[in-house]
Amino acid sequence: MCARNVLHRDISVNNIMISADVDAEGGAKGFLIDPELAAATGMDNLQEELNHLTGTYQFTSMQRFDDDPGQHASWNDLESFYWVVLYVVLR
Repeated sequence: MCARNVLHRDISVNNIMISADVDAEGGAKGFLIDPELAAATGMDNLQEELNHLTGTYQFTSMQRFDDDPGQHASWNDLESFYWVVLYVVLR
């Protein structure tokens, strides 16, 4: 998604699907669903959208909770994956 200049902005355990068919051509695959909060270059209100705190709080990047969090960046989505993995491991 980052290569296509799209930020998901709601990475959570409920928005990641993994196919279980490891025998299929290409093996198991992962998919991100629920793109309603995604932001992409070319949006009319992109700068405003990137400033909004969005997503599932348990999996949101810690930086987004700062007093002046700045704009949502690709590394914020990456940190959300970290929180998802931690949640799955400790659950």
